[in-house]
Amino acid sequence: MVGEPTVRQGSTGDAVTRLQQALQRASFDPGSVDGNFGPNTEQAVRSFQSARGLTVDGVVGPQTWDALCTPSFTPADWNDGGTVQRNNNCYNYSSDIRTDTFAQPGRGSGHPFSTLDCSSVGAGAQADGLTPVSCDQPDCPKCGHRMALVIWPGQDFHWYRRDIDGTWSHKPGQTRARNVDNSGRSITDPRTADRGPYTDFCGCYCLCKPDVTIR
Repeated sequence: MVGEPTVRQGSTGDAVTRLQQALQRASFDPGSVDGNFGPNTEQAVRSFQSARGLTVDGVVGPQTWDALCTPSFTPADWNDGGTVQRNNNCYNYSSDIRTDTFAQPGRGSGHPFSTLDCSSVGAGAQADGLTPVSCDQPDCPKCGHRMALVIWPGQDFHWYRRDIDGTWSHKPGQTRARNVDNSGRSITDPRTADRGPYTDFCGCYCLCKPDVTIR
């Protein structure tokens, strides 16, 4: 769940700005991104709610926030067998940000990781704008979603993301995005999933897209 307040026409402030940014990313035009919930923003909210099968009331409560801010498992967006699949890795997929640069933790912020361990890769991700949180925390602050970092000691890093249905998915390197672990089981918790050689579980993070720089 997303830890945002309920907002409606007449609301103002940072939460409304994040709402307007999220609507823009979802291709629903709220008008100016100015932190003022006016008629244009309400119409964009209603259009989004209708498109997602939500109650169409123009009020942005927990269900609408989750639908705007938490990714859905849509593998077709990533599994094209070509440019997108080859050039976007687990960090891109889990952040739900396509860069076509095979993104690396810390590169976007100018603080790339130096060693393949939890401390260094985690520090690079935090420099990019991710926030470490308890894996048992019920929601992410702001318009954010949950990610989890694991390490194949000395060899590789890997990221998972929590989708809107409560399960987790991932995209190993240049391979296809999937929502099962190495044993073919649905991932309800990356801490207990079959992760193969990625034996070190580093922790969970929250990501709010306007707050991060990923390259």
